[in-house]
Amino acid sequence: MITEITKDAIRKVQAALGREGVYVSWSTTQRALAAAFKGKGYQDRVSAAHSALFHDDPTDVPERLARFFEEVNETCQAFGMSREDAHKLVDYTYDRPVGDPAKEIGAALLTLASLSVVTGFDMMSCAEADLEKLQRPETIARIRAKRSTRHGRGPLPGFDAEQRVHE
Repeated sequence: MITEITKDAIRKVQAALGREGVYVSWSTTQRALAAAFKGKGYQDRVSAAHSALFHDDPTDVPERLARFFEEVNETCQAFGMSREDAHKLVDYTYDRPVGDPAKEIGAALLTLASLSVVTGFDMMSCAEADLEKLQRPETIARIRAKRSTRHGRGPLPGFDAEQRVHE
């Protein structure tokens, strides 16, 4: 369904221009996407942004896991969790049986919502602000430039010239 919505958004942009294969301005794209996604959920809109960002350099599950883990750690760090406590929790988690992905996704979202409640943040306002920022041309350019210097698909971002030589 998400892929169909994305294809529909692209068709709407092309229809707005009257033909395929021409340059689409950012404002025209934004208006067409807004029309295509009116009433659509957050995940559908993230999927469209994701497709636009990664269409020529696909991402995968290991990369998304690494980025999710990084963001969770940055959130905990921002609220004052120590490195030592984070390491203790990693050990605690990995010493337990592996969970079911669907249950763990639900628990992750529920726990984030609970953290937002007790800290006074509107989780969806924060999420919408980040999605809007992700769709800006300068953000897309920055992310694509960073991805072009990566050292493969490992968990850590950055450039490793030694590993690049061996690829």
